[in-house]
Amino acid sequence: MYDVIINSLREYAISGGAPSLLLIAFVDSAGLPTGGAPDFVLIFLLSMDPYFTTGIILVAAVTFGSLAGCVVLYNLGRKGGDMAFKHITLEKRIRIRNQIDRYGALAIVAAVMGPPPCPTKVFILSAGAFGMRFSILFVSVLMGRLLRYGIGGYLAITYGPSALNLFQL
Repeated sequence: MYDVIINSLREYAISGGAPSLLLIAFVDSAGLPTGGAPDFVLIFLLSMDPYFTTGIILVAAVTFGSLAGCVVLYNLGRKGGDMAFKHITLEKRIRIRNQIDRYGALAIVAAVMGPPPCPTKVFILSAGAFGMRFSILFVSVLMGRLLRYGIGGYLAITYGPSALNLFQL
């Protein structure tokens, strides 16, 4: 059933272009894991229409959709505090807290650049729960997602349809 929902979201985003990509990135980053759908749709759309201007539009859409979703998740962490860690072991909580305290913005950048199943959502929730300044989170997510999606977009434009093979999509 979950695979059917994910495939439906991908098809929706592919047919709707930039606005759909923005929406699916928002949904993915706000808490509903989509199995890398924003990456897949971005690469698919750019491999079919490999132009620089299309790339700028699509990378901006997926980046800002993801950023908006991360802001929602961050605020849930701020408001929910301990409730955000309901399903996370104490040991993992301590490890994440140490990484956020020690590396700050770099921990968030690394988390949002990682491919699925990187625990991005846990880091964003933790940043809110542990009181990371919003401006630091915002800039970190923006930089990390721009790098991640920018690299994916560049490869899709450069390699065209064969870019899908690079990412095993």
